[in-house]
Amino acid sequence: MLHLVVAGLAPLLIAPPCGGGEMAPDAIRARPAFGLRPHLAAVSAGSSSQRSASFEERLARAREQVRGGRHDQAIPLLKELLAEDAQSAEAHMLLGVAFRSRATPELIGEAQAELRQALALDPRLHWARFALARIYLDLGRYGRAREELEEGLKGLPDQPLFLSLLAEAHRLLGDPQRALELAGRALELAPSLSLARLQLARASLDLDRPEEALRQLEPALHAEPMLPEILQTLGELYLRAGRPQDATQVLQKAIALDPSSAKGRVELARAYLRQNDVDKALDQLEGVFPEGSEMLSSAYFQELEAEVYFLTGEANRMKGRKDEARQAYRRAIEIDPAHQEARQRLTDLHSSIGDPKRPQ
Repeated sequence: MLHLVVAGLAPLLIAPPCGGGEMAPDAIRARPAFGLRPHLAAVSAGSSSQRSASFEERLARAREQVRGGRHDQAIPLLKELLAEDAQSAEAHMLLGVAFRSRATPELIGEAQAELRQALALDPRLHWARFALARIYLDLGRYGRAREELEEGLKGLPDQPLFLSLLAEAHRLLGDPQRALELAGRALELAPSLSLARLQLARASLDLDRPEEALRQLEPALHAEPMLPEILQTLGELYLRAGRPQDATQVLQKAIALDPSSAKGRVELARAYLRQNDVDKALDQLEGVFPEGSEMLSSAYFQELEAEVYFLTGEANRMKGRKDEARQAYRRAIEIDPAHQEARQRLTDLHSSIGDPKRPQ
C-alpha cells in the first residue's frame, strides 16, 4: 500500500489587533507563508502577572521556535509549560500549530484538540480558528472549515487572510462564484496578498476561465518570497494550455521550494510524460510516497493516490510494459472507481491484445 505525504504549509496565524487597529505590542513575526509574514500574539487566559518570569520567558522562547519552524524543539517545551499551567490559551494554540506542522494523522487529531482547548479558554483567539479551519480543509471537512472562518470573521471583519481561506472553502464546497467574490474582496483589501490571488486563479479555473487564471498568477512569478502553491497551479495551467516545457520549468521550481509536495510531483510527472521523458516522470512518481509516510484520510488524497497509479500506468504503457500498465490502471480504478481515463486505457490495452474483457 502506497502512502501519500501531506504537503503541509506553515500555519498562518495573525494576532488580533488591539484597539485602534494596531498589532498587539508583544506580537512577533511568524514563519512566512503564502507570501506574507503573519504574526503570532501572546494571548493567554488569566493575567500574565500571575505567572513567574521563568514561565513567560519559556513561553516567549516556544513562540519564537514555532515562528521559526523549529517545531521539534517547541513541542516538548510547550508540553512542559502546559504541565505547569494548563490554562495558558496561547500555549495550547502554539502546541496545536506545532502538531499540525508534523502532518501525521495522529498529530492532526492532537492539533485539533489543542486548538479547541485554546478557544475554550479564550474564544477571542480568532487565529486559532484560522489554524483549525486549515486542518479541516486538509481533512476534506470543508463545511466545518467554512464555519470556523465565518465565526472568526465576526471578530475580525474583512480580515483578508480569513476571506481568502474562506474563498477556498467555498470553492471546495462547489461554489467557485462565491469563492471568486471573497478572494476578490480580499485582494481589494490587500493587493499584495498572494493567497487571495491564488484563490482567484483557482476559482477562475473551476469556472472554466483559464485565461483569467493565468492573468492572476503570472504577475506573482515576480513576488517575494515565491510561493510553491502558485507555481504549482501555474504549471497545471500551462499543461492545460499545451505548454509542457513552460509547465516543467515552473513545477521544477515549485518542487525545489517544497520537496514534500505530493501534488507538485504528480503534476511534474505529467509534464514529463507530455514530453515523452518517461524515466524522469517515474522518478517524480516514486518521490510522492517516501518510505514510512502516512496519508490523511480524505477524498483529496484518495484521488491523488489514484492519479499516481494512473500516471504510472501511462509511463509503463509508453515503455511498452503492458502488464505493468494494466496493473497500475486497475489499482487506480480500485482507489477511484470514477477514474474514467484509467478505465479507457485499460479497455484499450485489452483491445490491443484481442482480449474482449473490459474493466468492471
